[in-house]
Amino acid sequence: MPPGGGAGHPAGVPPNRAPLRSAPRKDTRQIVAVLRAEAGRSPYDRQLSDLVGELSTRSQYFATLWASHDVREHRDGIKKIHHPIVGPLDLTYQSMDLVSDRGLQMLVFTAAPGTTSHDRLQLLASWEATEAPQVHSTASDIP
Repeated sequence: MPPGGGAGHPAGVPPNRAPLRSAPRKDTRQIVAVLRAEAGRSPYDRQLSDLVGELSTRSQYFATLWASHDVREHRDGIKKIHHPIVGPLDLTYQSMDLVSDRGLQMLVFTAAPGTTSHDRLQLLASWEATEAPQVHSTASDIP
């Protein structure tokens, strides 16, 4: 698990990100199962064990899910996300292991062309392009 957070780690997410705090129970079960899979891969990870301890003491629901010993690796599927700017998105995802470092994965999220989610992602991309600071592409562009 990367330092400072990873899948399901609240420290890796700004506290104002309500979609993670209000995840439906199905999503919460999946997140806990993925966290348990990570715990199996990294049994001596102190940050991970501290996280599990903290979540277990703060949430009876988490403690119950953790005690169920459900372990899953989600390689592909559909995630429903509520983005604060463009609203609900239905995204297909696929997970790929990166062989350069044990435990690293790349998640790719897409939306089918012609869907509302695709249109919203396009809107978000154009919004980001106009809101992002300008980056100089060559040394001659720098004043």
